[in-house]
Amino acid sequence: MTQEELEFKIKEIRRIERTREWVLSSFMNFVRYFFLVAYKKKYKINFHHLIIAEAMDRVFKGECKRLIINITPRAGKSELLSIMSICYGFALNPQSKFLELSASDDLILRNSRFIRMIMLSKEYTELFPESTLLTGGGAISHWFTTNGGECKFSSTGSQVMGFGAGLTDKNGFNGMLVIDDPIKATEINSAPYVNKANENSEYAATTRVETDDVPIVLIMQRLSKHDTTAHFLEAVSEGWEVVTIPALLDVDYINSLPEDRRKYLDVSISNGEHISFWEFKFPLKKILKIKDKNNFLFSAQYMQEPIMRGGNLIKINKFKYYNELPKLRYRILTADTAQKTKERNDYSVFMHWGLSIDNRIYLIDVLRGKWESPQLKRNAVIFWNKSKELDCTSYGQLRAFHIEDKVSGTTLIQELGDIIPVKEYPKGRDKVSEVNDILPWIDNGFYYLRVDAEWLPDYITEHEDFNAEMTHKHDDQVDNTVMGGKILLGGKISVWDSLY
Repeated sequence: MTQEELEFKIKEIRRIERTREWVLSSFMNFVRYFFLVAYKKKYKINFHHLIIAEAMDRVFKGECKRLIINITPRAGKSELLSIMSICYGFALNPQSKFLELSASDDLILRNSRFIRMIMLSKEYTELFPESTLLTGGGAISHWFTTNGGECKFSSTGSQVMGFGAGLTDKNGFNGMLVIDDPIKATEINSAPYVNKANENSEYAATTRVETDDVPIVLIMQRLSKHDTTAHFLEAVSEGWEVVTIPALLDVDYINSLPEDRRKYLDVSISNGEHISFWEFKFPLKKILKIKDKNNFLFSAQYMQEPIMRGGNLIKINKFKYYNELPKLRYRILTADTAQKTKERNDYSVFMHWGLSIDNRIYLIDVLRGKWESPQLKRNAVIFWNKSKELDCTSYGQLRAFHIEDKVSGTTLIQELGDIIPVKEYPKGRDKVSEVNDILPWIDNGFYYLRVDAEWLPDYITEHEDFNAEMTHKHDDQVDNTVMGGKILLGGKISVWDSLY
């Protein structure tokens, strides 16, 4: 080797050492460097990127073990937290073990491909040769490094088995559990789906980390009062650090930021009260248009402050769900009939209920529509005959059709009395008081709904919308829920005597 070649090699070694030192000095430095490598363009930094990066620095240093980041969709959260953070983690410790979960299979596979692309790049292998990917083995959803590192990707729709993030016998950073958007926004009104996603995320957070020192990072847009953020804060250990970045920033929020962060905000773009958190990608006009169009969605997904539809009188997350009916003692039908059939009036609703051996009530079927008198009677008979088809040996006798004694219901009672066992259900007090009577049964898991029923989304939405101010559109299904509970449980069993 010539002197000239030797000097060049020494310079290269020093350059690599200096670059490596700078890249590892902070998570944001790493992001800036490898974003340019991956996308051939500079990383356009906004203040929220710095806030997130600083939070992640605390995670990598072991100063933060449980982190939740709530921010609007398409703000670069997955790029930072589900791609770059794993690449950075392997740079810190090539033996690290990562587990990444998401509701979207497409998202986690995309993340995996980008992580691999960065780690296989000339620039990454030059700086971190000890973190080389093991090629030729493993699937895109589960792969390894040559030093024993491991990364697994899975869906929040299913439980992860046989893998844990982090190491049991290592100090310092050695892996992480990352949960990226565990709930699909399109499925937020499906209580069974949300419950399953929350339960599987909780299972991962409590059983799929090797020690309590292994960090857990949850990244998501808020979706509702029952989403995974809410669930984790309530049910999954303590000590969560929550970073919340709303889409609209007011003066108080801006003033709370350090001076070196404010310079990234375009404070000249303002409606006098708020500015956009990222004018470059989310112009203020665009954000305000979204707000005007759907305030419920905007409050949750953009401001990270979900509001309850209906004021949270009926807690829909307290309903239980079933796939197969258990053995039942007996069954009944209930009916709440509408006075008129015009568009703004309530529906007429028939419901089929069963009482289990352990005194839980099961909603078996629902028929809902706006029918005039002849059709109302005809559909009542059809619903009765359909309900009778259920095997009475396993599911008990169908005893009676309970119909609220009011207006069209009174007429229906008279018309059906000769052909169907009908019982008058007395008109109750005001609706809010009636609902309050059955809330202990709902809150303590006495109501079971069929998980795959076509009627379930409408049923859940109406119960979620119900409020004490009576500003909801419909409450016919809520009325039936009250009737079913009071007929099957009221006077026979006390909720306080039957808690398990």
